[in-house]
Amino acid sequence: MGNTIKMDLYRMLTSKTFKINLLIVTIVTLLSKPLLKLVYNLTAKLAENLSENAEGTTSAVEAYPSSVDLSELIASPFGFYNLTIFVLMSVIAFAYADIANGFIKNYAGQLEKKGYSIISKFVVIVIHNFIFMACALIGGILGELMTRTVTFDADVPTAVGVFFLKLLLMQALCTILLFFTAGIRQRTMATVFGVFLGSGMLGLAYFGLNMAIAKVFVNSDINVMDYAPDKLLEQGINIATINALVVSAVIICIFLPLTVKIFNAKDVR
Repeated sequence: MGNTIKMDLYRMLTSKTFKINLLIVTIVTLLSKPLLKLVYNLTAKLAENLSENAEGTTSAVEAYPSSVDLSELIASPFGFYNLTIFVLMSVIAFAYADIANGFIKNYAGQLEKKGYSIISKFVVIVIHNFIFMACALIGGILGELMTRTVTFDADVPTAVGVFFLKLLLMQALCTILLFFTAGIRQRTMATVFGVFLGSGMLGLAYFGLNMAIAKVFVNSDINVMDYAPDKLLEQGINIATINALVVSAVIICIFLPLTVKIFNAKDVR
């Protein structure tokens, strides 16, 4: 198992898709901070000019904040949630690569159980996601330091916990993608699902589910978005911790054993 993990880790780290997507995420989080300040200042200047032309006096616009709490950056490493789509696409490419090129036939038969290759991929995906989140965080911090002061505040320990909680949520989403790619070997389905997850398009489905639940259970306070892993990822330091833990555990405990079972039952080809 250890050698299989090392081999999968090497495949992942040397993958062009991994390197390109990681570079995109890091650069976007780095440059988005100065760009956000530029847009804010331009908007503020425009608002002042419009106010002066309309009323003859200039209305003061609140200046761009001079500092940001480190905890805020740690709790939301991607900044823009949609950047997770690059993480998911990289996972899909990695999980399906050895199946697509037939390399899996060279080693799966040598394992005690073929399903160990799924466990290996699961472990490597954890490392994969941590690298993406860490690089996004570093890019975000460096970007903020280019524009304003980053303050080490009292909520940093809590934010670190949120960081790893989001890593768990990300792993839950990737376990579903692992099921599609390595389990039932449907890369197209995995890609479509990943795009929907990463772009936030599932929000429409959640809205429909909420309406359906409200009709079935009158005066129901249930909100599907409170339990959707992709929506929980969008929350900041005040994330619903219990919901995130339970949802992640349930998804992983269902999809990982299911993927292993299906993979063991199939011929390696």
